[in-house]
Amino acid sequence: MVKVLMTAGIVLLIAASLVEVAADVRGSGMPEFLPAPLSGLPSSHPATALGVAGFGALVIGFLLQIISNPLPGGRVIVGSIAVLAFLLSGGYVAEES
Repeated sequence: MVKVLMTAGIVLLIAASLVEVAADVRGSGMPEFLPAPLSGLPSSHPATALGVAGFGALVIGFLLQIISNPLPGGRVIVGSIAVLAFLLSGGYVAEES
């Protein structure tokens, strides 16, 4: 269960990064592959929603992992990289000047 939750969080963060990059490159509406409720939002909101869901799943999975086994595995490292990639692609850490 924990591995599935952490993997889902990583996948959601990767999807959020891709959606954010697609929105930045297009400069207009959201990509067609998103469901209707998400594609109708302003360009950064769908990526933020996916990123928050992914981050939440990753944190919950990490906490459950620490409870069951005090030594975290590779998904923690991969998840940390996914969080950093999302924050960088969304301009939350570094913005263009």
